[in-house]
Amino acid sequence: MHPRLKASAAVVHKARTDSAFRSRLHADPKGTLAAASLHAAPGAKVHVHQETANSVHFVLPKKPANAAAHAAHPEHVMAFACTCLVC
Repeated sequence: MHPRLKASAAVVHKARTDSAFRSRLHADPKGTLAAASLHAAPGAKVHVHQETANSVHFVLPKKPANAAAHAAHPEHVMAFACTCLVC
């Protein structure tokens, strides 16, 4: 598994199981994620949204610098979906 996906999955798991961590993630998302080795670009805003039974969030990633190369290889585009079978 890619290190960034592994770190992201660890953050999701910890947010689900540790209410104090989840509160920190909402209060200071950029700092909390940085502590988990998930660094945002300088000046970037980080927003945390929690899905509910009545809301779903779909995030489109930024357009890559080399969009033509990515368009030629759509199989390289990564998507993150929960596969825990509990959700």
